[in-house]
Amino acid sequence: MKVMIYTFRNENMISGEKYTTTFLYNYLQSGYEVVRQEECGLTDKQSFWTFLSISKYTALRKISKNNLVDLLIVKIPTASQVFLIPLLTTGFKGKILVWIDGLMWEFPGARLSLEFLKREPLVFLARMFINNRIWSRVAKLQTLHYVVSSETQKNQFVHHLSIDSTIHVIPNAVPYTESFKSSREVKGRSKNGQGICFGYIGHSYPVKGLIDIKKSFELLDKRQISPRLELALSGRGALADDMRISLPQVVYSGMVDRSEFYARIDCLIFPYWADWGTNTFPSVLLESIELGIPVIVPDSNLSRELFGESGAIFYARTDYSDLANVIENLYLGNVALPSGQSIRRLYYDKLSKERIESKWCSLINTGIC
Repeated sequence: MKVMIYTFRNENMISGEKYTTTFLYNYLQSGYEVVRQEECGLTDKQSFWTFLSISKYTALRKISKNNLVDLLIVKIPTASQVFLIPLLTTGFKGKILVWIDGLMWEFPGARLSLEFLKREPLVFLARMFINNRIWSRVAKLQTLHYVVSSETQKNQFVHHLSIDSTIHVIPNAVPYTESFKSSREVKGRSKNGQGICFGYIGHSYPVKGLIDIKKSFELLDKRQISPRLELALSGRGALADDMRISLPQVVYSGMVDRSEFYARIDCLIFPYWADWGTNTFPSVLLESIELGIPVIVPDSNLSRELFGESGAIFYARTDYSDLANVIENLYLGNVALPSGQSIRRLYYDKLSKERIESKWCSLINTGIC
């Protein structure tokens, strides 16, 4: 059987979206003839706007019209692009599986909307126009088979489907720790109290919530509490002056070797303002869970689904004072970090490589898609 993964994003090599595509591609190669979409001469340009490229549409039409494969796995950023699938695959005689990367992007409320407009006006307005609540309703018009990464994602989308469509949950659980040179050093680490080193790794787009880390650490400084913090910021997204923390115990390390970064910290802070974008479970969270590193994360249905009730330390989203209180309690030893062993057990029970491969195998081989 010939299979193609056709993604509407030319995925950046360091992105979680790229990892998930590569993982599935490598798995499919073990049992199927996999045709790479690069063979269609698509652009290598990396951009938020890449999925709008005309070549993305014309290439998929050619693949469908000429029936170049037996199974077409079409990967789209969010449910708002579902309406494109029946238009671009007309005449295709094989089977189609629509793989939706991210959650239903919704209006984030007035305060956060103003913040996004101030810092990222074009991206915010594009997201408002490409609104899942509007465009995803086209899914009712055709019977298709879907894969999403979480039950939360499924519950958001399932009521938009036609009665004969199916939707399957397969988490996007990559990468894996064998690629981390220092993973064996990380697994033994676990501190409590004033020895804790907190960390953040990622880029500095406003939605990532770095401003809440800044405000929480400045609030703690006023309380004469000085926890250590390492901020490993990638080059994606400029760090505005009003987001920079000027405290002696806060270190900016820029681009880092991830394995070395995880070996230095004892607790990850993940302050995202919204559920997790176009990659439902971000790689940084998956890496932390497999390495047994505790995470401070905003409370939501999605974070509870990933971590359960005790696998992370939760706080009220966008409430920097609540985040500060959590960090203070950990620093003073009033609250203990979850054990690395319990966190890693959660990962292997739900998100191991073998479990994910088994889910894809079951879906494809049952002939549902």
